[in-house]
Amino acid sequence: MVLSRFLHRFVAMDSRDMGVRAALLDECLGVGPDNLEKLFFKEPQLLTGPVVEQQLRSALDFMKDEVCLTQAAICRIVSEAPTVLGLDVARQLRPKWSYLLKVMGPELDISTQVVGFPGLLEAGLTEIIVPRLEFSRARHHWPVTDLKAILGSTDTEFLALVGGTHAQYNNYRRSIQTKVKLGQRSHDIA
Repeated sequence: MVLSRFLHRFVAMDSRDMGVRAALLDECLGVGPDNLEKLFFKEPQLLTGPVVEQQLRSALDFMKDEVCLTQAAICRIVSEAPTVLGLDVARQLRPKWSYLLKVMGPELDISTQVVGFPGLLEAGLTEIIVPRLEFSRARHHWPVTDLKAILGSTDTEFLALVGGTHAQYNNYRRSIQTKVKLGQRSHDIA
């Protein structure tokens, strides 16, 4: 079923392009053919989608050079959250990383948190990360020591952890998102 959604792309795409992407991921990650097959089955757009080789390389370089992750850690993240490879470094990954470093400070090893919760890099900055961390702070549930518990949970689980109602949280989230829309950058909200 998954492949049927992308079959037209496989047919239209030059096999050399697919080979270049597979070789790049194998070269950068060293995951081998079996794991590449699993990765492409989980996220076929990495092989056939609009993600270009430069974007793949930029995301991999960002995780290695700026997040300071090992090759093994990057492999784990990519296998659990492969869509991170399709995110724009300048517009998506770096702002999240900068915000987390600023807000969490040196007390929390964010690189370790990312390895333990790869979905952190996929989470929306203004949709999830900023509102949840700021609401946690407002509810005096600070400092946060487990980003997965705060950011990787449902709204109901999150509110059970920090306290508050859905209405309170939704109002808070809307006010944060309004500030962002009015031109304040996310990392300036903290």
